[in-house]
Amino acid sequence: MGTIEPRAERRTRYSLAIYVVAVLAVLGLPLWLFTTSIIRAELPIKDIERLNEQLNDEITFKIPIYMDLPNSQRVFVDACQNLLTKELEQRYPGITNIWRLDLHRILDRNVSVVDDYVLRIKNDDEDAQLELYYISPYSKEITLTVTKNAISTNNVAHFVVETLLDKVFKLELEAFYQIHRFGKKNPIHENHVVLLYSPHYNLVFSLFTQDGTPISWGIESLIKTLYPLLQKLQHFANFTISTQIQYYSEPSNPMRYDNSSDAFVIKESELSTFINHGDWNLFGHDINPTVNFLVYFPKSNYDNKKTLIERSTTNSFLINQWGGVYVFNKDMPIIKNVPAKITEDELLPIMEIFSSQLFELLGVPHEPISPSIRIDSLTRLATYENLRQLIDNLQSLIKVSEALADILIPDETQFHAVETITNIKEALQILQQNITSCKQFEGITVLSAQAVTASNKAFFDKEMVQQAYFPSEHKLAVFLPLLGPVGSIVTFGLIATLKLMKRDRDDEKRKRAEEKAKKSE
Repeated sequence: MGTIEPRAERRTRYSLAIYVVAVLAVLGLPLWLFTTSIIRAELPIKDIERLNEQLNDEITFKIPIYMDLPNSQRVFVDACQNLLTKELEQRYPGITNIWRLDLHRILDRNVSVVDDYVLRIKNDDEDAQLELYYISPYSKEITLTVTKNAISTNNVAHFVVETLLDKVFKLELEAFYQIHRFGKKNPIHENHVVLLYSPHYNLVFSLFTQDGTPISWGIESLIKTLYPLLQKLQHFANFTISTQIQYYSEPSNPMRYDNSSDAFVIKESELSTFINHGDWNLFGHDINPTVNFLVYFPKSNYDNKKTLIERSTTNSFLINQWGGVYVFNKDMPIIKNVPAKITEDELLPIMEIFSSQLFELLGVPHEPISPSIRIDSLTRLATYENLRQLIDNLQSLIKVSEALADILIPDETQFHAVETITNIKEALQILQQNITSCKQFEGITVLSAQAVTASNKAFFDKEMVQQAYFPSEHKLAVFLPLLGPVGSIVTFGLIATLKLMKRDRDDEKRKRAEEKAKKSE
């Protein structure tokens, strides 16, 4: 027969049991709920849905064109505008809802051919047979020379419209039409050369030599020649520039000597594998996209032999979504094991090739000849694609939050979603205004770039992403090492206490029954 526990100790046991249960109920349960609860900040769902419904109606790129005409021909502006609108709608149905040209006559406004489109019409006094157009390669000035026959037959307006639609804005128009009408991506990007858009790019200029002979180049001073170009692109994206030199860089495939051309030749079929990604230390570890421009210095230079790229007039080639490569042939004889130098005069044409390749990698249209007009087209197309993509990103965010009820939505995600919507609304507000200068489109592009950054931060928030791969079932696995030992001790102790309390109550009832029986006797 076991020992009988004193009544005082039993009361202490009961008190401890009640105390443990109270602590678990008052402190443990709220702490459990707090540590396992999911923070779901409220997303601006109504604003996102409203923007999605109204976006296509509110995006309108109105491009001002200033015509240099005398007062006697001011009625001609309205005639050109009517014909232009009619022709634009006929060629690209529905495009005037999002893209149009607004013709104006130059009055007292200070119009700059650097920032604004200026269309000048000149009469040909030599009685030529053909109308001529000239697009300045240094500005946005367009000059039309019309014949007396065109004036007498009232065909000048047709010539103006054809020049604008077929020579100046053709590629931009086709891209807008493809995106808007058929929901396709920019046709300029269909060759897969263009990098994915980013508000920030890294430009890395590298000199790779095939052997270890020291070499120098004046790239730092030549990079300054890029500054005017990058200045024109500053509203599109920010660019960080770095340089490097690496030695003992053997290409993936050995270059073969061709007796007929007396040179080493890189076959066109080998260009895609020319870069030795395994051995070359190529910069590409940044979160922002990297654009590589590589000058390769083959050891054949020390044998006074050229290294040529098959079917290349510039001895360079482009790698899709990566960068450009130029194989450098030193013209003057150089001595083995003696440090060589690539002069600034030799680098200047290479930088021009790299500038052209940068345009192609960013998706700048290759026509017309004026870089300013082409950058303008890039600006509007990038803005249009950004605005459409931003709404898709926000809708995807909503779908994820609704599909995964247990996913975390931190306050930072809500903040960046609201920031994205604010930038979109500001951009749309500018588009709804009376656009008088193409410089205003640059501000819209900046807003869309900021919105891209904010939407990416909202959708790819690290806390939200990691929670997407942490189902609620994993919580048990995380807390089981703690709950197992503690819970088992408390549970078994509570069961033992309840049994003891039940036995005490049974003993009390039995004693009372015995006492009652004795009294009745």
